[in-house]
Amino acid sequence: MEPALHELLRSAEAEAGPDREIEALIRLRRPDARVPGVRLVARFGPIATCRIHRSDFRSVERHPAVLSLKAPRSYRPELLSDDELEGEDEPSTDWPPRLPRVRPPSTRRPRPRPLTGAGVVVGVVDWGLDFAHPEFRSADGRTRLLALWDQRDRSDRRGRSPAPYGYGRLHSRTDIDAALRTPTPYATLDYHPAYCGVNPRGAHGTHVAGIAVGRSMPGSAAGAQLVFVHLADRTPGRATMGDSVRLLEAIDFIRRAAGPRPWVVNLSMGRHGGPHDGSTLVERAFDQLLSSTPRCCIVQTAGNYYLSGAHASGRIREGEVRALRFRIPPSDPTINEVEAWYDGTDRLDVRLTPPGGRPGPWLPPGNRATVRAGGAVVGRMYQRTDPDNRDRQVDAFLRANAPSGTWTMELRGTRVVGPGRFHAWIERDDSCQSSFQARDRDRQVTTGTITNGRLPICVGAYDARPGSRALWAKSSAGPTRDGRGKPDCCAPGQDVRSARSAPRGSATSRGQYVTMSGTSMAAPAVTAAVAQLLEARPDLDIRQIRRLVLGTTRPGARDPDGRVGRGYLDLDRLLAAARRRSTGGGDAGDAPDQDPAYLKAARTVWKGLPGVDQRVTIRPLSDAPSRHVATSTFQAWTNSATEIFVSDLGTDPEVWKVVLFHEALHVHQFLEWGRPVSYEQMMIYEADAYRGTHTWGSGKGRIDAFYLAQFDKSASVFSSGLARIRAKKLTPAAREAEFKKFMLDGGFLPKGAKIDRIADLYEVWPAPRKPAGGGRRGRTGDTEEAAEFAGREHRAVADAGAGAIGPTSLVFEGSPKALGFGEVVALAGDYFASYDQMRELARSSNGRAQLAHARWSATASGSGSTRPPEPTGDDAAIRAVNDRAARLAATNVSHFSAEGANWREYSSWHAKALTDAVGAGADDRAWRKAVAKEAFGLHFLTDAFAAGHVRTPRGEIQAWYAKRYPGSQPMIDYLARFVFERLVARNRIPSIGLKFPGKAREKIADDIRQRAGAAADTYSLGDVVSLALHDFDGNGLYVVSDKDSRGRSVPGGHHWRAVGDGRLPTGRSSQDEAWRMAVAGVRASVGELRQVRAAGQRAGAARVPATGRADIIRRVLAADGRSTFAARAFVPREDPGRNPALQATGGTRAPLDWHWKSLGPVARAALDSTMRQRIPAELGSLVAATQDPDHRVVLGEFVQHLKDEGIAVLEKIYP
Repeated sequence: MEPALHELLRSAEAEAGPDREIEALIRLRRPDARVPGVRLVARFGPIATCRIHRSDFRSVERHPAVLSLKAPRSYRPELLSDDELEGEDEPSTDWPPRLPRVRPPSTRRPRPRPLTGAGVVVGVVDWGLDFAHPEFRSADGRTRLLALWDQRDRSDRRGRSPAPYGYGRLHSRTDIDAALRTPTPYATLDYHPAYCGVNPRGAHGTHVAGIAVGRSMPGSAAGAQLVFVHLADRTPGRATMGDSVRLLEAIDFIRRAAGPRPWVVNLSMGRHGGPHDGSTLVERAFDQLLSSTPRCCIVQTAGNYYLSGAHASGRIREGEVRALRFRIPPSDPTINEVEAWYDGTDRLDVRLTPPGGRPGPWLPPGNRATVRAGGAVVGRMYQRTDPDNRDRQVDAFLRANAPSGTWTMELRGTRVVGPGRFHAWIERDDSCQSSFQARDRDRQVTTGTITNGRLPICVGAYDARPGSRALWAKSSAGPTRDGRGKPDCCAPGQDVRSARSAPRGSATSRGQYVTMSGTSMAAPAVTAAVAQLLEARPDLDIRQIRRLVLGTTRPGARDPDGRVGRGYLDLDRLLAAARRRSTGGGDAGDAPDQDPAYLKAARTVWKGLPGVDQRVTIRPLSDAPSRHVATSTFQAWTNSATEIFVSDLGTDPEVWKVVLFHEALHVHQFLEWGRPVSYEQMMIYEADAYRGTHTWGSGKGRIDAFYLAQFDKSASVFSSGLARIRAKKLTPAAREAEFKKFMLDGGFLPKGAKIDRIADLYEVWPAPRKPAGGGRRGRTGDTEEAAEFAGREHRAVADAGAGAIGPTSLVFEGSPKALGFGEVVALAGDYFASYDQMRELARSSNGRAQLAHARWSATASGSGSTRPPEPTGDDAAIRAVNDRAARLAATNVSHFSAEGANWREYSSWHAKALTDAVGAGADDRAWRKAVAKEAFGLHFLTDAFAAGHVRTPRGEIQAWYAKRYPGSQPMIDYLARFVFERLVARNRIPSIGLKFPGKAREKIADDIRQRAGAAADTYSLGDVVSLALHDFDGNGLYVVSDKDSRGRSVPGGHHWRAVGDGRLPTGRSSQDEAWRMAVAGVRASVGELRQVRAAGQRAGAARVPATGRADIIRRVLAADGRSTFAARAFVPREDPGRNPALQATGGTRAPLDWHWKSLGPVARAALDSTMRQRIPAELGSLVAATQDPDHRVVLGEFVQHLKDEGIAVLEKIYP
């Protein structure tokens, strides 16, 4: 049971006994499910608010239709301290009321615009609305409110409660107008804005509503109609706050009140705790409502918690103990709650130690314990797996009698198989906030509890005063705990002027105004903007609204901690884009495209799916290159790692989410293992994809139960089919025929189609041009994306870290054009041996053609029709590029960190770049030369951050195998023998070949070498072993650096997890630590280059000899107290003991022992995987380049032979 729910039931039993009806949130397996003892009130798909008698809770929780049951959680306005408030009295004594004067720029609002939100309903859920204030009355004195629902339950209240909620009091427009016609409207309506216990300087809700819909506030939706809900919980009295159940019922009420009109709701409230991954039932309900209801939006505050000290985070290793210390202030009269979350695949034990006391017992998952201090019970602690995200939650409740002082929460890594990452929050307490000690605090991931959903707009705050535009100091930072960027955007939130409610004792409004700061003030600015957008475009759905609002923002302040989002709200650009009536792809405001609605819907959903490659193209099924697929009745088909083809499934985003996530798993399979080459492999792919979609949909995907059941059944069908056919004693050909029959009979292949080869289903549109020769970087076959992705990683990291450094001195193509900084980083070392080689090539047309082709091969995105055209160039130039890349790959020891190889290579080029930079002065040509050398060196630095390069002893492996198993000839002979035997079986060997089989095999081997070119040199046994270890570590390696990604020195080192080629999440918004560390290393290096240039300019170094320049460089380094280059502190090294070992210890064989015939178990498995997956994929270019159809078929059979046999092939070659 949820910890908060357990605490609630205990208190309910003490207060009112077992018959008390308790409010709760429930998530059902199906939206139409019925559970005895549960009264549903407000429904949001499978999520609902409900009422349950305390005595029924146990049976309800165990009911099979109930997936999750949660207690209501309290929410409060984002309160501000006195120094953030500025009161201004501007009384209104006559009617019609005097409009507040629009002050100069300190109003922080843009100029009025003709769009006012007319025809749109703005809902504000908050505390204390001064309904008599001039801002909320029309020119004739009547109210602009459609309704005011005061949720407070008071014994002295009269009037009706709105159905179906059954509490509070509803004030209609007629009621409010009647009260306004009296001299005492507050008493007449029995609602005074000051009696809400929120702020003595004015009600929070009045100020917020004034920004959103105030009649005279520039930028507001002054023409919109207002629905205000005064939020409250079940606590009696006037000063009660709200909770999650009543918040959702407030949203439901506004939806009902709006009727067919467009609506937008503002929520300026929050709390600290929760999973911060969008999985709370409130966030799920928001997403469900917005995705299923057009013409609506919810706007939320990011929170004011950046400086609160209420968040801590870290990583923990197995067997390690991490301590978090937090302080409860003296005389704290309130309950304190400390909550921690970590990955559900890990297991951490937790314990609490009171100030000066003894540690409590270790609490494992699935248990709860009493917290004691000084012999007294002062609280309870729980640890469980949350059903809504399957992660672990630790929740400690400390009562008011818990001693003040420093408490310690310890976490012990009992089993750490996941990331080992944990986050902890101290719950919000406005009267007496506890906080973590400074060394444990983390200002990131400080957004509010319910602001991490996928569809509402989350807003941070900035200072809009001219010349400032700085972020507001307390505006919370993202990302979410699952790595998504939050907030979505920022709006003016510092010193914002709006309506102030009447003080206590007042009979009516005084027409006052006050200036406040916070994200509570920023969110209603976006709410007003959305209302005006919906006036111009009442047909928009939430994704179109988000695209327009976020796509028209302006760049914000420097944002190292993720507090700006997409940028600062720009109302002018937004409304101009709205008038152009565009919601298609690209920036808001583009001309609409002609794609059908279903295709737009599919692409929109794809953009919102977690972790998918946004470069994947989604096209109509009829465009599929396979005629079998194009004429089929498939819902969707993935034929490569770059394209998905879909049929018309309508525009329901829930349908597309299910279908496309399934296809996204196929994209991942193709990237990892290539396209299926057998029906058995096709069935394995389908079983894994169905199972993976079901697992994701049951947790973070939140897929409807109807679809989950279908995917679960399909996964079972494929798994049982595989098992049944494999159990039969069949020849490989007969077994493959059985797999094909299973697929046809089950409708998983196009009906009626005569499919000769499985490859016919996975055809791809040809690229504009194929190279003449194959190689490690061939442009055809299954390796296309995998082979070139690492080049894009180099470029992305370099460009992100270098910023606006400008072009290099190197040029390409006939024009010629300058190579970009990141492009040189991508090409260096992999395609060209040195900067000087690139410079020489740039001086001739043929050389520039080689540079152009290498640039295209390494960095161009896309595939097929989406791929940039291949640059022109003869086959000789293309062959030269491929051969050079293959030769460099065979001798690339300098790219690996073992024995400091890549650091030495980088240091050499960095030193040359610094020497050129110090003498460059204002000479742009000299500076671009220095930039080019720096870029060349940075390839080796960025290689140091790729997990597969950190510890793989490339040079040692190469030397050992060169003595014992040299060259590639044994492998080529084996392949030639295989081809010869298969051609004989097909009667494709002439009689002379049968008479001299040895000569025939030699000719085949020579032909293979000629077609493979220099790439054949990369397939020696040592090269394959290096590749296997490289790829194994590339899946993830625990490493440590001296500094973290923010440049802070970390005692004991900064521990993180590096990833390998093709796995780095590229993009400036990436939240992955591997990305941030690599970018930080580049930034440090380029920063030195700029520092040295500036120092040289000051010293007039252009006229200084080389020795003098070296002195200047040393002084620059010494000024920061360093004796080595700045990037060194970020470069990772293996984190000892956290990874499978390469070296034997204690006379035992290491798991990754790489010596042939004594391979460690992990190394053997890695090598087997490489032989079954990576090598067949890389041979794809050789197969594709083979013109003879018989040879091409036989080579394809050899690829399948490798996939079937794996490491056994090597054992035959090297017995």
